[in-house]
Order: sequence, then C-alpha cells, then structure tokens
Amino acid sequence: MLLWIGTIALLWNLPLVDAESLNCQNNVVMEGKVRTYDSRGSAEIRSSTRLAMSLHETACIKLKVANSSYSVMHSFEFSKLEQHYPVTGAYIFAVPLLSTSCFCGCSGRSHKCNIRDYSYRKCYVGSLCYRTYQSIPRSIGCKSNERSEQCCEIRFDSYENRSFTAVKLGQPATLAVFRYRVHEPSADGNWSSLFEEIVPVFLNQGYSSWSHHRRHKMRLEVTANRAFREMQPGMYYIENGDSEVYGYVIMNDIGETSLEKLGWFRFVDGEWDIRRGSINVRQAHNVYFTNCLEQTYYTAFDANYFVLNNNDGKTLHVDMGRSMSSDPWIDSATYTDRAVVVQHAEGLSVTMHVITETRPKIQRHSSELADFSGTIHVDEKSNYYLNITFFEARGTILGSIYTNETRSQLQGRVHVPIASGKKANFTTRISLAASFNSSQYVCFHPKDDPNEEICHWMRFLAKPLRKTDTQGDGKFYKAKGLCSGCNEESNEILEWVFGSFAMQFNETLHYLKVALLIGCSVFVTIGLCVVLYFVFKCIRFLFQSVNCIGNFIRCFL
Repeated sequence: MLLWIGTIALLWNLPLVDAESLNCQNNVVMEGKVRTYDSRGSAEIRSSTRLAMSLHETACIKLKVANSSYSVMHSFEFSKLEQHYPVTGAYIFAVPLLSTSCFCGCSGRSHKCNIRDYSYRKCYVGSLCYRTYQSIPRSIGCKSNERSEQCCEIRFDSYENRSFTAVKLGQPATLAVFRYRVHEPSADGNWSSLFEEIVPVFLNQGYSSWSHHRRHKMRLEVTANRAFREMQPGMYYIENGDSEVYGYVIMNDIGETSLEKLGWFRFVDGEWDIRRGSINVRQAHNVYFTNCLEQTYYTAFDANYFVLNNNDGKTLHVDMGRSMSSDPWIDSATYTDRAVVVQHAEGLSVTMHVITETRPKIQRHSSELADFSGTIHVDEKSNYYLNITFFEARGTILGSIYTNETRSQLQGRVHVPIASGKKANFTTRISLAASFNSSQYVCFHPKDDPNEEICHWMRFLAKPLRKTDTQGDGKFYKAKGLCSGCNEESNEILEWVFGSFAMQFNETLHYLKVALLIGCSVFVTIGLCVVLYFVFKCIRFLFQSVNCIGNFIRCFL
C-alpha cells in the first residue's frame, strides 16, 4: 500500500557548482513521502522525488551516507531514445545494368535467327541473359513478299557490382537509454566517478521499474508516452557492406516481383534471377527494325529502377530514395542482425520516479551561451528545421522565433538540451512547424538567465520539391545489330546463269545415273547367264563321263 503523506512541495535548488564532468539540469517536478506496510503491519517511510526529463538532459541527486557527513551524488542522463524494428523478411537485390543486342533476318536468306534457339530461351553471357524471338510480316530491306525475323539477347548485370539487402520491418519496441553514474566529491571541489552503467528501459507498456544498490538503496520508475515520430513499418534497404538504412522509395515486398518497383533483380540460391523472367522480360522489351539489311533498330525496356547501357553510354533510370537519417528527427538509422535501430534526435519527455531511504538534495549546474548562428531550412521533402550552432554553450538553451524585431508575432518556442558538461560549440537541427516562408528573428538565452538573451535574423532557405525519376523515360534508343554475313544478296544475272547451269548439270547427272544402273543390270544379267551356261556344260560332261565308265565296266563283265 502506497500513501502520499503531507503536502506536495517544490524542491529547492542548492547553490550552483562547477563540475566539468557533469551537466545537471533543474528538472524537478515534486517531492513527497511514501509509507509502506509489511505483512506484520509495520510502516516504513521513504522519500519520493519525481523528475521530468527530455532527451539529453541529466538529473542529479545527492544522498548522505548513513551515520556520516559524507555524501555521494547519483546522476541519471537520458542519453538515447531508440526504437528497435524487427526484420520480418529480407532478400538481396541489385540495380540491373541492361544491355540489349538484336539482329534481323529476311526469310529465305542466310541468318541464325530462328524460333527454336531464341523463343523463350536463356543465354549464358553476363549475370543473367534471356533471348527473345519475333516474326513480323515484312521489314524494310527485305523483299515485299518476304517475312522477317527479329532475335535479341537481353543481358543483365549488377550495376557497378553493388548489391543491397531489402528488409521488411515490423512494429518497433521503444527504449529509453539512461546513463547512470555514482560520484563522490574530489579534493579540487569537483566530482569523480565511482561507478557507471548503461540502463536500457523498455517503454512499450508506458512504464518500467528497476532497483539500484550502489551506496544507497533506490527504486526507480520511468513512465512515458508513445514517441511523437517513428518510422512506418514496411520495406527499406541497406547497401551490403554498410549499415545505413534507406527508404522513401517504392520497393517490392518479399513475395512480390514487379518491374515497376525497386528490387526485381534478385540474388536467389547463389545466382541472379528475375522471377518469371522469360515471360516478364519478353513483355517488357520492345524493338522494331528500321532496316533489316542494315541491322538498324530502336529498342526500349518498359520497367523502372534499372540502368540502360545503350550504344551512346549509360542512361540512368534509378531513384534510390534517401537515407532515413536525412530526416531532422532521426539521429541515426542502422541495420544490425535481424533488426533496425533508430536513434531519435528529438525525444519524448519521460518522468522518473526515484524512491530513496533518505531525502535527496538536488544538484544543478548553470546554463551558458556565448552566441549562436544558423539558418532556417525547408528540404526537398518539406522538412522544416533550424540548422544552428551554439558557441561556448552548455546546459539547456531556450529560444523564441518571431516574424520581426518588434516581437509582435511569436512563431514558436524551442528547447535545446546540451549533454556535455563542458562549454563547447554545439551544432544541431531543430524541427519546426511547416509555417515558415521567410527569414525570422530568433532569440536564445540560457535557461537560468533570460537577461542574457541574444537575438539574430536567420535566413530562410527552401529547396524545391524533389522530382523523382523512378520511371523509364519511355524513349526508344537507336542501336545497330551485329550479324556478320546476314541477308547478303548476290547479282541476279549471275545467279540466273549459275542457277540454270546447276539445274542442267543436275539433270545430266540424273540421266547418267539411270544409264549406269541399267548398264549394271544388263552386265549382271549377262554374266549370270554365262556362268549358268558353263555350269550346265560341266554337269552334262560329268553325266557323259559316268555313262562311259559304266559302259566300259559292262564290256569286261
């Protein structure tokens, strides 16, 4: 059971101290006491302090060590606001460098264009290659009654040998990262660090709690609202070998392969591939020949996000979007294993509830500012921001933006925490509302001293809206095919003469062949008859000899 006892009062501020290693802000909201009861009904009273902190601000409390006059200081720096996006899917892709090579053949002429070798076939040059075939009624250069055939090889390579990883991001987890340190007073009057720890606090449920036992027992509770800005879940990409995340470009989803979106030339199972490439590439490729004999033609490829390598040089058709960290509210967006981590340059306000055994004293440092300079910008994506440098500054700097030097119209106020404890030059970008269209009169002063206000006019610089070049330009590019010996036509008179001679010669050969066959048949027949005649004569002679021998024997008997 928790009970707030007594009247809630504002905490006091101790005298300012000069600690080079710390920059403690005056961010106390309220204090009170908490009474808890154990199972036996015994009460325990503890001190409770609530601190309001924005990104890069530090809160410091001093606690006295029990049974001594010795005190230590605990500091809590709200160092980072991060969102961790899980990677739910990924694929490797490249921007394809497209090269086409086509040739034309007239029907009945010598050429190698045919439906068997080129229709829906692959070729084996480059990283990936497809062949296409098309038969058309006629083409300039061919005879009027002849059809022509057009064959092409379409080659794909990785442009500049660069590859990328596309990632699909899910809903993020939000973390507030605190730098917790314990300090003790040193002989020179400053503070020396005894202990340091980085404490990431999950804010998905809006509340988190943890305990510390370094010199003092403390329980800390952090509450916060949802981040004001965040990257939308969806498709992003990273160049392989780097960790910077890019977006603001139309990309193919994990199971999608549209030639209209980035990411259709992919690395799958150890090789480059286009899903249903034989069909999609043939449909996207357009070619027509202006002269089939001269092999001159025009070609175009109906797709986006590719580089066309034509005979006149490389023609770019690629808009790769931009880095996510180019937004003024993002400090960095980096890819790690299975996650993308976004660090915010602007943060939400968190409330830290510190419960201690003894009543703390609040330590703070003064804010300082020597001067500043800057400009107001509107980028090509209509992000409005103040690009500013503070000189010899530390602590928290407060600013006001006016339309004129009379300060009759206030455009807005800004709050700039500077994390460093030392005076230094500090450059940052501050997001603004989309309501500026001219130079503004801007004033800044240290948080603790409005009398030290400094004012300057700031120029307004606006870039036009970005013109994205995601589309192919739709133009047909002129090219010349290479087909040595194709469609060569001989002299007609010589062709008729040699053709007639060849025909007569062929007829003569035919008659000679027939005569030879007949002669051979007659010769074989005569030869067979002669052989049969001599065989008959031999048989007759044998019979006569046998009869003579028989007669001779009968004479003696």
